[in-house]
Amino acid sequence: MKSQVNRFMAYWACVGAVVLMANLNALMDLVLHPSEPYLDVEHLVVGGSSAAVTAALCLVLKVQARLRSQNLELQNKDLSARLDSEAEGLRAANERLASEIRERAASQRAVADSEEKYRSLVESTDDSIYVVDSGYRYLFANARHAVRLGHPDGVAGHPYGDFHTEEETLNFTALVDRVLASGESIQHEQKSRRDGRTFLWTLSPVRGPEGTAAAVTVVSKDITEKKQMEEAFREQSITDELTGLHNRRGFLALAEQGFKMARRMGKGVSLFYADLDDLKKINDSLGHSEGDRALQAAARALRACCRDSDILARIGGDEFVVLQFEDSEAGPDLLAARLKDRLAHQDPADAVEGLSFSTGWASCSPQVFCRKPGCPEDPCTVAQLLVRADQAMYEQKRARKA
Repeated sequence: MKSQVNRFMAYWACVGAVVLMANLNALMDLVLHPSEPYLDVEHLVVGGSSAAVTAALCLVLKVQARLRSQNLELQNKDLSARLDSEAEGLRAANERLASEIRERAASQRAVADSEEKYRSLVESTDDSIYVVDSGYRYLFANARHAVRLGHPDGVAGHPYGDFHTEEETLNFTALVDRVLASGESIQHEQKSRRDGRTFLWTLSPVRGPEGTAAAVTVVSKDITEKKQMEEAFREQSITDELTGLHNRRGFLALAEQGFKMARRMGKGVSLFYADLDDLKKINDSLGHSEGDRALQAAARALRACCRDSDILARIGGDEFVVLQFEDSEAGPDLLAARLKDRLAHQDPADAVEGLSFSTGWASCSPQVFCRKPGCPEDPCTVAQLLVRADQAMYEQKRARKA
């Protein structure tokens, strides 16, 4: 009986060893293939109640649980890293978006400020500023221009011709067409028929999306006072301050224009030269103030003898000239006779006794101004007339002294 029991125990010991080896093989598979999520106990060979089998099974389960824990920990770390990376990317994107929003807001504020400053400048200036399209309709006009046109409520949409004469409109549209065609700015002086004031227009192209000129901006500056000052300076530069007659510069400029007119009209010209006698003697004996009075009296006498078409000037200290446009050569003789009579009958209020002139004259006939074959190669000029008239005057002076 005892021997049977021993054989039975030996048998189960062998069975337990076999089971242990099988479970150890499964454990090795688990260790070598850790991707398995759990241990399938059905693959274990269970037999008997051997303590070794039970211990091996517990070991396998512990190893499986530890590996599962490590696998979950690794998965959690990887997921956490991905979440951190995505969160960092989102933070960076948010910062870029916030920066772009701030920059755009600042740009919009700058544009609004710039527009307000421009509008303030346009509305506060004394210049008229307006924009017209290619059809010459007002797109914009500042308050200054609208008030000038008599429409303070605005003129946008109205044609330019609604507020200007036909001639002014034709002149303006021609200028606008030039700017649109060339794409370049131009300037033009315009005297308004509305009130006679003078304006300097600066017309500049307004370019469309394609870069071509689509409209024209006009800045109209009132230069009336400037033109008046220029005219005053011009008058001073060509006028003799003492007598109010033209000086040499003024005479030469007007004489050149007169010669051109005479050439076109086929008229002759005559230059009358008059030298006030004894001016030096008056200055030396009576003083320069009396000499000035004598010059002024001589100028009044000459002015009274001349016609509106004559060009009268004081070209030197005691020298006067009169340029006349004549159909005949009788003009200078008549002028000399009138001048002699005028000096003999001066106004007592400002008369200067004893005044006399030495005179001479020279002329050019209408044929001299022609450009046909046979005419002189060297036509008569202002300078030539002055020389010839001066020589004639000195011949008369010498004859009188003789």
